[in-house]
Amino acid sequence: DVRLLKSENKKSKEIVHFSGGSIETKFILQGFQNDIKEDGEEGIDFQSGQMLFLDFEFQPTEKIDGQASLNILGSVPDELIEISYGSRGDPVTVLQVETLDVDGVPQDVIVPVTVDDRNRVEIYDFDATYEGKSFDLGTFYHTPRYHWGYEGDFYGLVRETTDMAGEDIWNAKAPIGAEFIGKGALEGLKIVGGPEIFWGANPKIVGKYQWDYRDVDLAFIHSEDVSRSGNSATATSATTRQSRATTLTIAKEFSERTKLEVGLLGSASEKIDEDYTRLDGNEVVLNQIEFQDTLGIKAKLSFDLFGAQAYVAGNYAGLVADAGDAVAEFGTMLPYSEYGNKKEVDAGVMMTYGDWLVFPRVLWRENLVDANPVIPPEINNGVLFPGIAPRNTDDDPFAVLDNRAARAAEIMFTYDPTGGTFFYAWDNDKREDAKFAFNLVANYTQFSTDTDANLFFFEPTSSNASFGVGLPDENVWQVKSRLVNIPNGRVRFVTNLLAGFQQSDGNPEGGTRRFYEAEEKIIFDRKHILSAYIKKDAWGEYDFYRQFNITYPWQYKLDYSYLLDGRANELTSSKIGIRALYRTLDSSSPEGEYQNGLNDYMFETIGYFTWSF
Repeated sequence: DVRLLKSENKKSKEIVHFSGGSIETKFILQGFQNDIKEDGEEGIDFQSGQMLFLDFEFQPTEKIDGQASLNILGSVPDELIEISYGSRGDPVTVLQVETLDVDGVPQDVIVPVTVDDRNRVEIYDFDATYEGKSFDLGTFYHTPRYHWGYEGDFYGLVRETTDMAGEDIWNAKAPIGAEFIGKGALEGLKIVGGPEIFWGANPKIVGKYQWDYRDVDLAFIHSEDVSRSGNSATATSATTRQSRATTLTIAKEFSERTKLEVGLLGSASEKIDEDYTRLDGNEVVLNQIEFQDTLGIKAKLSFDLFGAQAYVAGNYAGLVADAGDAVAEFGTMLPYSEYGNKKEVDAGVMMTYGDWLVFPRVLWRENLVDANPVIPPEINNGVLFPGIAPRNTDDDPFAVLDNRAARAAEIMFTYDPTGGTFFYAWDNDKREDAKFAFNLVANYTQFSTDTDANLFFFEPTSSNASFGVGLPDENVWQVKSRLVNIPNGRVRFVTNLLAGFQQSDGNPEGGTRRFYEAEEKIIFDRKHILSAYIKKDAWGEYDFYRQFNITYPWQYKLDYSYLLDGRANELTSSKIGIRALYRTLDSSSPEGEYQNGLNDYMFETIGYFTWSF
């Protein structure tokens, strides 16, 4: 949300124009149970932080314009529960060689040195556009960009990056790059490239050409990594190997409600001739990746079925025929995967009954090669059995991860009497105009096989590490609901409910988690905003908690803010507020917090003020 705290000043642009900014101040009281028990009030930690944003616009010519923002840090708080933008300014301790006089003899000694004044000023975001006669050229740095799923990218090679607030937690700066868009004779040509064109991407270049032929839409895309990223996109998400992919998409609309899409994929040709092991009965077999293992094909037919909108889709992908993110419409929880090594079919029927929408869907998937189990080596009657271990995506050409065999069924109910405000729009919480609208989504998935081992990024070595074992087979489920209630023009209620029985994304230790969550937001008179959540046996708020299977018995949050200006926008308005967070702890929580039972709880209380100008 940091980037949205910008001036909405609409003055005409000058060559360089200061357009606004914001100042944010926060005061924090936080602590653990044992510190307070032993030291009383002195066991409560006090922190404070400040930061300044300055926003600029520029238009040196009629064809060039853009904007940039600077971020300047004051003091940086060390928070117990929340992770906030600005952590780049945290003190770090480094080892430094110093020459000291020891008994009159100079000696080189390694001593720790704390650096507490680093990265105080940075460019927060930047974008600029040149609009020409034959092409447009744009540059971007940490500004939202969208996927190409609706412009020929059937395999999702170019992913969406719009969660700027999520990136800011880790001081990530994606997307970074430049984009060429052809016009006139070059119409349909688009080239984008850069160090990280979407969050987590390797440095790459992607080219796309779209054209029509006799009412058939075609799109050719090639993606080429030019190197491998050396840093995690978050704190612990694994980096990926350098690779390439090429797709051809053919789409034909036969009527307003009937459409056929066919995609061809060639991916990871650099892995041809790489070795991999698999278990065949009781024997360990060594195979190599071949050309056909890099190929894939998928198709989707959308059609009218007795007045309902139905679809059926199939996807075959060779062992290393990895693609990108499928477009997850209507917030589906079907277990789609970017990885290859699969035969997959999914289908659904969208049925409308007055103000109701009912949308059942199913998915079936099998692997071409299963995951490897853990079998240690042994000698039996003088014969050596070499053993076998789960694969991972660094040491092996492929691994069975979230693409493992699955049988999934999902049903979605939606009630929305005012269709003009689409219930599944990203900003529906504030745009929905029905007095009451809601949905209910239930998903049940059978994972009948184990996975190979997931990776995580190990910061001390700046490289990936393996969990060593995979996730076991499991039957999982999840139910969620969102409700928007506007009883009158003064108050709006937005409720989110979630319950599930789910596995971690990496570490199997601790088993499958059963959890419950409820979140509420109340907006009164467009100035008073009260939000809260309560979570039972759930993972923490950030991705690494699920990755390492870290949960808390109870988590609570209560936040009240008052908007001080007439913008009536919680993201851009000046405001004052207070937020309280509380967690109980047990053996499934981080050991540094639980401390073998010394702490039963931890808390954080934040007073904050934002002045936008």
